[in-house]
Parts: sequence; structure tokens; C-alpha cells
Amino acid sequence: MEKTIAEQLTELKTGLETFSKAEIKSAIDAIDAKITAIETKAEKSEVDTLKAELAEIKEAAGKNQKVIDAFVSEGKREKIGNEQKSFNTILAETIERNADKIRNYRPNGGELRFDMLPEESKDKNGEVKAVGDMSISNNFPGATSIYQDIRSPLIDSPYNRVYVGDLLPQASSTGTQVVYPKETGPASGTEGGAAVWTDYTTNKAQIDWDITSQTNAFTWIAGWTVVQRDMLDDISWMTAYLQNRLLVSLKTAETDFILNGSGAIPGFQDLASPYNGSLTVPVDRILDAAIGQIPDATSEFYMGNLVITRVRDLVTKIALNKASGSGEYDLPSGAVVLNPDGTVRIGNLKVVGTTAMAWDTFYALDTRATTWITRIRPELRMFEDATLAKKNQVMFRIEERAALVVFNNAAIIKGVLQTS
Repeated sequence: MEKTIAEQLTELKTGLETFSKAEIKSAIDAIDAKITAIETKAEKSEVDTLKAELAEIKEAAGKNQKVIDAFVSEGKREKIGNEQKSFNTILAETIERNADKIRNYRPNGGELRFDMLPEESKDKNGEVKAVGDMSISNNFPGATSIYQDIRSPLIDSPYNRVYVGDLLPQASSTGTQVVYPKETGPASGTEGGAAVWTDYTTNKAQIDWDITSQTNAFTWIAGWTVVQRDMLDDISWMTAYLQNRLLVSLKTAETDFILNGSGAIPGFQDLASPYNGSLTVPVDRILDAAIGQIPDATSEFYMGNLVITRVRDLVTKIALNKASGSGEYDLPSGAVVLNPDGTVRIGNLKVVGTTAMAWDTFYALDTRATTWITRIRPELRMFEDATLAKKNQVMFRIEERAALVVFNNAAIIKGVLQTS
């Protein structure tokens, strides 16, 4: 039996959130036609009631569609925002996007500034999208939070290299310096801890965190190169040149700064605690430092998840670990795994190599005790001054401004790989 108009209206109203846009439009048109057909036969009050209910459904359908459209649009933006791009890809897109400006650049044309942040990482006003916050209060009760902004997915793994800065937690800032909580007391970071309480005449145990306020200034990391003006017409060459020279040079300098600091600005070598174990084999010392010493020194608050060593040592003393007597590879099968990106895994520990490390040394750390905070993201600019113009040359400069934060020195261990 065919449903009445009232029943069809009820069914349509119930299905607004599940019917497709086409289905809703088709149902509305069909009901509208039926109301028109009975307009001269039915009571005016009945027709008016049906028309009013249909109008209400039309309005509700329109509002519902806006929500659906917004949801779909947001879903597309989220998908785009989560896409990971390498520094190479972003740079190539930046140069291609500004190809006409570069080709048409003329002497005394002033400064050209290229924004390397992907368009999909910005909102409609061109601002960087916030993606949440990193709550220090989760790790340091009562401490002030450092709000995390996206560092934009500039660097994934260009040239199959792995850079230390990309392995640390990321944050950004718009201030002139970073103020953060630093654990300074006993190695564990506390004086006492929670304990069983059975004596009602005594106080419950006090947890006294030794935390002080620490301030770090942002440091410039930069470099430049000069090229002939006529080379600007060869976009392919310039892309390859910049990718293989400027960008790698910047990231290498960044790694050196994190590990070794600069002048009065400390790096890992100035902040790390020395290895205090008695083991002698490289892999043994690394494991003892990462999953033995760090948890022991921090009351099991931190545990090592990253090891950094010299590239050549990574191969000869870790990946190709041999027994000193028989010369055989004496680690259990699968204990040390060589990854396609040139890193090594010892169990769950990631081990990376860099030429910024001294020979026969290593760092073992929990990355959660650190943050790499950027004030200015990697930025590429082109300049021409009177001196360069006389030689038909232009200058490219790449730079960033950043600071390293270490919350607890006991969560970073430094040592030598082999003592015998």
C-alpha cells in the first residue's frame, strides 16, 4: 500500500542524516508534487500543514548539507595536512612555484624571499595551522607548558640521510628565547618519592621535584653561496645544486650544533652524563647506558630510545660486531638489524651515525627529555648588491634559527665504545 504524504514526510525527516544529497532532493521533489496534486481536493488546513512541514524539512536539509560539506572539506584538508614530504620535494615545489620570479630577476631588483612552507600547511589567512600542544605538565607536575606548533613536514629523509634534529621532539616559538623547566637535583630528579603509608601518626611521603627555570636563546644556523646570473635560467640545475649543497650543509651544521654546541651554548657533549658501567664491548656498553643507566639515574622516568655514534663506528663496531677471540659475529640473530636508511637497530634502540661525532664515542638518550625548538624554519633567500651586480652574480642564503632544550641531563649518556 502506498504511503501517505504525512508518512513520507516523517520518513524523510528521519533520514536527513543518512540519505544522500540526491536522495533527499528526489524525495522532496516527489512530496512537493503530491502536495500540489491534492491542493484543490484536500482541506486547505491540511495542505497548509503539509507545506509547512515540507518547508521545515527543506530548511533542515540545507543546514545538514552545510555540515556534511564542511566535514568532507575538513577531511580533505586533514588528509593533505598529514601528507609527509621531504625537504627535497618542498624545495623543488618552492622553486617551481617561483620559477617566473627567478627567471625574470634583474640587477637591483631587491631581495627575493621564498616561503618554503607548503600551502596545505596554512589556513585561509596564510598562517601556520596549530596541531596541538606538547604538555610538559605530563612529565613535570606544575611546570609551564610549551605549546607545540607544526614545524611543517619539511624534512622526512632527504638523500637517505638521517639528521639528529629530525629525530627529536619538535616545537616552534614566536618569542626571543625559550624558558623551560630543568631538573637539577639528585640524578633521579627527586628527593624522595611516593611510598606506602601505614602509620597514622606520621606524614605521608613527600615528592619534592628539584626543578629550576632555564633560559635558552635562539641561535642562527646559516650559509650562503654565489652563482652566476645566467645560471638562474636553468631551473633544473639550480634545484639540484641547492638540494645537494645548501640544504645538506644546513642540516649537517644543525646536527653539529645539537651534539657539540657552539661557544658558550651547550650541546649534548656539555650536558650529557658520563657512562658509569664496567662493560667493555661496544654493543654491551650501549645497551647498559640506554636501558640500564638512564632508568636507574632517573627513577625509571626515562629510558633510552636513540643512540648516536660516528658513521664508520656504526658499521665496524656495531653493525659488524665481532668477538675479539674467534672473530665471529657473536650477537644473536636479529639482535642488530641494518635498516635501508643507513640506521641500525639494536633490539628496540635506534642507532644513527654522523660525522659530527668523535671517533669511538657514543650518546645514548631518551629523546623525550629533549625538544628542538625553531624560531625561524629553514628559509631560502636570494640577494643582489652592487658588488655582485658588477660581476653579474646573485647570492643565495639558507638559514634557520633554533634552540635545543634538555630537561634532564641524566637522560643523555656519553661514553666511549670500546675500552679493550
